Amino acid sequence: MLFRSEILFKAKRIDEQHKGEWIKGTPFFSPDKGRCVLIHAVAVHPDFVDDDGRVYYSEGTPVAPQTVCQYTGLTDSNGVKIFEGDFVNVRTTAYMFRSCVVKWNESNAMWSVVSGAVRYRMSDSFKYEVIGNIHDEEK
Repeated sequence: MLFRSEILFKAKRIDEQHKGEWIKGTPFFSPDKGRCVLIHAVAVHPDFVDDDGRVYYSEGTPVAPQTVCQYTGLTDSNGVKIFEGDFVNVRTTAYMFRSCVVKWNESNAMWSVVSGAVRYRMSDSFKYEVIGNIHDEEK
């Protein structure tokens, strides 16, 4: 099983102009301010690195902390990154499972897809299709 080492998160914005939109970045929880923001990777841009090599970050984008989802390191058959909390259809060599939820399995330290009471270990040999997320509103 090959998982990429990219560390990435997504969450839903709470600012009025873009409320409910997904954004990607690194979460920063501020207990003293009681909020969570996602900080975007800006170190690659020369405007954010001073002469001494120190990196400066934006203030971040306010997000709903309960919507923060970690990237699994896998992508679906359409190239979409698969995050914790995503609903996915899963195709193995023998079976098709619909509307499984991606969850972290703490006791086995692995990503799993869950369908009812059944849990399967995620594998890059399966085919996935992201069809939504537990934090998306039903249309």
